[in-house]
Amino acid sequence: AKGVRKLTSKKSPHLDTLNVIKFQTGRGNSPFYLSQVESIYTFPEIKNDLFKARTALFICELLVNLLPENQKEPYLYLLSEQFFHNLEKTDNIRDLTTDFQLKLVEVLGFNKPSNESPNGLLDYFEDLMDKKIRSRQIKIS
Repeated sequence: AKGVRKLTSKKSPHLDTLNVIKFQTGRGNSPFYLSQVESIYTFPEIKNDLFKARTALFICELLVNLLPENQKEPYLYLLSEQFFHNLEKTDNIRDLTTDFQLKLVEVLGFNKPSNESPNGLLDYFEDLMDKKIRSRQIKIS
């Protein structure tokens, strides 16, 4: 984004992780750049709760690693956005996250995991991605 790295940039606060944004791009001699950006929703309840923030980062990590690049996935976008809205309101993070992971497996067409417990799903996704999930290793004390 053109100028977004400047300390005085008016665009950079809108580009925070988890923000739902509305944006316009321009094209110069180089690749696209942000010409306008506006925050639609910022999920403050998630960002103010370390357990919810770690859960949100975990879901983002799954999506980044499982979805193909440069492919539109409107259903998964809406499903993910709904998950984050629900995460803000719930105290039952474990069940909400498990349900989302199982839905993700179903939508992406992967075989159903044999162990649907939180730890079983973690192992399932790590095997699927062939790497450790880093966000789950964040320690909260």
